[in-house]
Amino acid sequence: MRKILLAFLLLASPTFAQPFQAEVRRSVEVPGFFMVHIVPSTQVEALPKEDVFVTHFRETEAPAYRELLPVLQELGATVLNKQELSEIETSPEQRVIVLGKTFDNHLNFTLQNEDNVLEQFERFSDEFLSDIFVDEVNIELGGNTFEVYPSHPRQMTSQGLTLVGKFQRPMKTRLVLRGKTHEGLFTQVLDLPLNNPLLSQGWESQNIPDFWEESYKKAHPPKPKPKPQSPTPSDSENKTDDSDFSAGTFDDWFPWIIAAAGLLLLLLAARWARNSKDPSQILENALEQGAWPEEKSLPFEVEKQDPS
Repeated sequence: MRKILLAFLLLASPTFAQPFQAEVRRSVEVPGFFMVHIVPSTQVEALPKEDVFVTHFRETEAPAYRELLPVLQELGATVLNKQELSEIETSPEQRVIVLGKTFDNHLNFTLQNEDNVLEQFERFSDEFLSDIFVDEVNIELGGNTFEVYPSHPRQMTSQGLTLVGKFQRPMKTRLVLRGKTHEGLFTQVLDLPLNNPLLSQGWESQNIPDFWEESYKKAHPPKPKPKPQSPTPSDSENKTDDSDFSAGTFDDWFPWIIAAAGLLLLLLAARWARNSKDPSQILENALEQGAWPEEKSLPFEVEKQDPS
């Protein structure tokens, strides 16, 4: 991407009739991709900005930033924490950079690892902390374009502003640039001649789809998978005990449950067999045993009468 920016700067004319000039490239295919690089002219001065760094990282991350904080203070930068920032009123001339997890949509710098801390910050500074020539940037493009990234650029630095997107038809398209320079608010209309086939020549035009893919991924970073929370020792013990108890209770009692069910079936079968005997058979069996059968064993009711 740096090579393409350099190529645009070299192609730009040293003399500008307007404060900003647009260099345009497009792909051969239609519909296809386009890229526009907007650069400020020499008549545009950088905005006065004071960088305010705000520490907003976890205690476990503090050792990684210890190498950077003294360097910022030596350079004269203001370093605050989030509470101190909330107690002051920042001005438009101040630029807030959060060290760690961002908040309130501030620009933020996050260390990727603890190695080469100063090199990581230098790369961040080159890309985001250059002199600002346009603040509060607002871009409006014609309906012929879509999926343009970055979708909401906030500032334009000395390196200019690059937009990569898709276009539907090879036709002239209008870009409206609004923002605030050292002279105040401004509006400038730039023409994008996407109908010019000469804009599809060169190595940068052939690589626009790759540049668009890179910009898309930057605008839509993959969501990190949530890390599973490690249970506390007490929770693990309770969970294990409950699971063991539940499993042990079922395994231990299952044979007894089967045995009880079998016994119940046997009792029901015996009772059914007994109640299903013929009355004469019951009396015959009772006479052989020399005893009158119990009333409950008879399948009929016995009516008792007083001998008197």
